[in-house]
Amino acid sequence: MAQAPNYTPSEDFSQDELNNAGGRSTILTEALDDELSAISTAHNALNANVQLNQRDDGEIRDQRVKLHTLDPVVLKLVTSFGGTIRGAWLTATAYAIKDVVTQGGNTYVAAVAHTSGVFATDLAAVRWVLVQVGTATAAAGIPFSPTATIAATNVQAAIDEADTENRALSAAASASAAAVNAALVAYTAQLANPAGALNGAGAIAYGPTVNYAVGTIGYYERLAPRLSAFSGADPTGATDSSAAIVTAVALTRTLHIDKGTWKFNVTLPQRFLLFGDGINTVVQAFNTALAIFTCKSALFWTYQAEFRDMVMSGPNPGVSKVGIGVTFGQTVPANYVAGDEQAGNTRFFGVYGKGFDKFIQRPFGNIGVEVYGCGGQANKYAIYSLNNKFGSVMHAGNLQVFGGEFSANDCAIYIHNDAGGFGGVQLHGTILEQNGINLYCYTTNTRDPVMLGGVWNEGSGVQLGGTFALDQWSGTTLSTTVFTNRSFILDGADSTWEWRGGFFCDVYLKAVRSRVMAYNVRAEDQTSFAGGPCTVDDVDSVIMVDSPETDGGTVRGTRILTTGIVQTKRNAISTSADAPCRWFHVQRRAQILKNARSTTAISQKFTASQTTTGAFAVVGTVSAGGNIYQASNLFSVPFTLTSQFVSFPGTSIATSASSWYVCTFDAFRSSGGSPMFYFGDLGSNQLGAAMTVPEVGRWYTIGMIGQASGVATLSLSAGNVAATCDFLLSAFQVQAFATRHEAQAFLASRTYLEVGVVDTLPSAAALTLPFASPVVKVSGTTSITSISATNRAGDVVTLIFSGALTVTDGSNLVLAGNFVTTADDTITLACDGSNWWEVARSVN
Repeated sequence: MAQAPNYTPSEDFSQDELNNAGGRSTILTEALDDELSAISTAHNALNANVQLNQRDDGEIRDQRVKLHTLDPVVLKLVTSFGGTIRGAWLTATAYAIKDVVTQGGNTYVAAVAHTSGVFATDLAAVRWVLVQVGTATAAAGIPFSPTATIAATNVQAAIDEADTENRALSAAASASAAAVNAALVAYTAQLANPAGALNGAGAIAYGPTVNYAVGTIGYYERLAPRLSAFSGADPTGATDSSAAIVTAVALTRTLHIDKGTWKFNVTLPQRFLLFGDGINTVVQAFNTALAIFTCKSALFWTYQAEFRDMVMSGPNPGVSKVGIGVTFGQTVPANYVAGDEQAGNTRFFGVYGKGFDKFIQRPFGNIGVEVYGCGGQANKYAIYSLNNKFGSVMHAGNLQVFGGEFSANDCAIYIHNDAGGFGGVQLHGTILEQNGINLYCYTTNTRDPVMLGGVWNEGSGVQLGGTFALDQWSGTTLSTTVFTNRSFILDGADSTWEWRGGFFCDVYLKAVRSRVMAYNVRAEDQTSFAGGPCTVDDVDSVIMVDSPETDGGTVRGTRILTTGIVQTKRNAISTSADAPCRWFHVQRRAQILKNARSTTAISQKFTASQTTTGAFAVVGTVSAGGNIYQASNLFSVPFTLTSQFVSFPGTSIATSASSWYVCTFDAFRSSGGSPMFYFGDLGSNQLGAAMTVPEVGRWYTIGMIGQASGVATLSLSAGNVAATCDFLLSAFQVQAFATRHEAQAFLASRTYLEVGVVDTLPSAAALTLPFASPVVKVSGTTSITSISATNRAGDVVTLIFSGALTVTDGSNLVLAGNFVTTADDTITLACDGSNWWEVARSVN
């Protein structure tokens, strides 16, 4: 129940009396007020005493009933449960279980039998149990057990200690919160201002050795880590970053080498993907005695080893050529360890290397390197490839270069291979420019041809000039040989190189028993047309150019053949400067058309003896053999420095303006020097000039095509600077056409047209007729008993006799009977490949 309210008088009767209020008695009001005041005082005092013992809920207040005030009945109740009232607690006193004592105004029951010592100690040891709280106990009097962070032994001290520490922590937290708030304000301002200098200048804590759990920021950060996130990485290049990148590649196979200049040397023992920020990522060797990157694997790895989008640089590009960018196995080939040849199958994308001794080195074969859109500049060697000369067999092939530019190198691409199975080397659309040597390739075999497709060649080799001490390997021994710069030096033996499209010139074929094939290229022999002459050293090697385009003249020289149709940019035959544009070798003629009746066509079969005009009157000797005729003329011309040209009768033709002309003839070099052939007037009008016969002992068909701009008399000539040339000529022809298309079509048809020429030969018992002559005049009186049928199947020949003789039926002559001739009699015979059959005879 609630406490009783105090009494307060509500009326002042004495005041009423003063006011003379109506209806009031005339008692002494002052005495009445005094009485009521005394009642209020007594009542309120009693109420205050009651409130000392009674709570607002009507219960007795705590700590009001003392042990000694208990009713005997209550005490008896306590003792009935075994409790013994012992009074106030005393030290050094024996207490039994359930003894009841008072201490500090509180009542306690003994929990264990013991002899008292210090009450606080006994209480802490749970020897006493509090059963009633008496008067309030000061906090300092309440025991407290120290903790790991609070050393106090009573409650008050503990509170004080905690308060002090909390105040310090609160102050620090306030300061930190203020700093965080300031940072948030600053970063908020940065986010609101994307152009701010500090925008994005934050950091995420990152530990390179921590194994982050899936789903954490660290885990996803490590999926594509940056080199700059690793301890020891220095993007300024002032210190060695090797330890950082070694740690990085040990943790991941994909590494972003971010913006900066980095110096390190690292071995890559497994497949990897390293990529940079293009020209903003520059990597150099910290120790130039080692390659920047060494790709090394004890087992052959497949693809997905890649370098992308970075610059690799020597220490001082443009001034020195030092160190190696990327190597496979070892920096120094002589340090070979078994298995080094297995590293390979690596791709380069958009990587630029400059200022190295070797930008990319394959010292042990290390097959399967592909280079896409990369550049190499100002290196001694941009790409340097060897077969394994120090251990297990591995050829130096399987190298592909796609696009890119290699310029201003001493030697852009160097290959030296003396192992079997070499092949798979290709360049496609690559720019080779201003190099001393674009390609040096030494190989003793080619499993498939080395291929150059659409390769740009400009300002290199003879165009650049100079020499270079080129590496030469003999087994494991390295030496150097000084070479005059050439755009392409092809060395070794028994190998094939192939060009398809692109710019073809200045090729030095040094290899023996080898060949170069060039299809649909632009071929330029003259340096004034950005080209250069080609050279073939070995008599069993050859350069063959098929259907080239040319401006200043296709490549020519000893053992250099041009076949197909040459597309010239300048077709006029009125100047000797244009003459080298239009000559080339063509395939052997496929057909012969007899007795062409053209007002502007001639043919000279050279089946009868001819005598040269010009510097020497050399009599041609009729000799067996030829491409289409069994007879030809053999000439031996002793050219000197002052007597350099001879011409051949029966080869002259007068041109008319705008007509197109095709000239072809067969030539065979039997010994001596190589004759050079010209068709023109040895002055300002030349259809073809300086055509050579490359090989000894082989027939070649030589063709020329051009358009006349006016009237001129052209004839076939041969010349040499100062050497005796022994050669055979056969089947010369010139044909005129109205258009270039007709001329080219005729040349492509490989046709020889006889122009109404009748051969004459003396009679003989065993007669050999001029090949494919439809009419032959036979002189003399020696009877004929047989005619050679070798290679004559299908031929029909009419013989005209100048005198009396007998053609005897028998042997391989199948006649209606012996034919006894007189002057002007004729007989027509057809050959089946074995016999000649009479078709008709006429006695005139």
